[in-house]
Amino acid sequence: MKSNIITIALAALCPIGAFAQQNAVDNAVRAILESNIELKAERARYEAELEESRSENTLAGPEADFDYKFAPSGVENRWGVSVKQAFDWPGTYSARSKANGYRQEAFQLLWRAKSIDLALEAKSLIFDHIKAEQNRMLLAEAKTNISKLSEYLGKAFEHGNATILEVMKAKRELLAIEKRLSEADIESRKANENIKILAGGDFDLSGIDRFPSEPLRGHGEYRSCLAENNPSVAAATSLVEAAKAEVSVARRSALPGLSIGFIHDFEEGMHFNGFSVGIALPFWGKNRKAAAAKAALSASMLDRDLAARRLIAEMDADYSEALAMQASLKGFRESFDNDKDYIKLLDKAFYGGQLTIFDYLRELNDYIDFKLDFIDLEYRYSVAAARLNRYWTDAND
Repeated sequence: MKSNIITIALAALCPIGAFAQQNAVDNAVRAILESNIELKAERARYEAELEESRSENTLAGPEADFDYKFAPSGVENRWGVSVKQAFDWPGTYSARSKANGYRQEAFQLLWRAKSIDLALEAKSLIFDHIKAEQNRMLLAEAKTNISKLSEYLGKAFEHGNATILEVMKAKRELLAIEKRLSEADIESRKANENIKILAGGDFDLSGIDRFPSEPLRGHGEYRSCLAENNPSVAAATSLVEAAKAEVSVARRSALPGLSIGFIHDFEEGMHFNGFSVGIALPFWGKNRKAAAAKAALSASMLDRDLAARRLIAEMDADYSEALAMQASLKGFRESFDNDKDYIKLLDKAFYGGQLTIFDYLRELNDYIDFKLDFIDLEYRYSVAAARLNRYWTDAND
């Protein structure tokens, strides 16, 4: 059952086409969810709350009484036993059962919502890792080139073919790129540690160094998907229905309680059998209990409306951001598709005497900054698109 619900949560996070391909990111997200401690604890908490609610809808234990009366001399002592069962006003138990049914439905939906949220968190952390790894690989390549350049200029200076300014410039650039590479290493380690926390232990991300394809659908499709497939809003609706049932429970609880019992007495050498019927008048505070249930119902309705409005606002913001970044990415991708060997071309131009050391370093730094911007743009688009696609299911494909 747990595996099925996790699969549903993942299907809601990922587009069905991408999920069916079992790509590395989706497999990693699934593995993180299966070992996540927080998700297991959340299920246990919901089950505990539900069992507690169910325990309140059971009959109290029967009461057994025994009495013994001492008679004057020459008269037999009297004694008696009785067993009785108390119960609430008819209809109270069915109202509680109805409330618990809605509560169980809400808890299942809330657990699914938690699964989807954690799946999105896991995917975002994997994107953090991909971004850090791409930055690190780019800066490591740049460090190799500048280190080679610095060594080349050092030898050229010894033979009088380079100036001390050129040598010093190369060394400063090497220090700067080493600093940036160190920062990228820190970001990579930080992303991996955060994933370990979510996964509940060591987690292998080797081979995951590229952003997966995250499709962007129409705004209307996301609106429909949000209305139909969002478990948080559905859970809030179920909690509203549970609160309505609790109002009915509170009203019925304010009515008298009943009891019925069996009596056996022994008196003057004779045995008597009979029954008893009792009524327990409600205490004064039960009217306040009904008022509290009505207030809880109002709060549940407000929570549901607020959750729906917040999700719509977040979806609109994510869609606007993803749409803008998608347009920007097109130009960046075309540029890098045409200039895959740009650093090698720079090296060839410099060592061929077509660029000065200062021009070369300026062009290299410009390229690095441009590529880092591209990586950041891919990262931000992937996160925004993943947020939009987290509620998508095969019903929409």
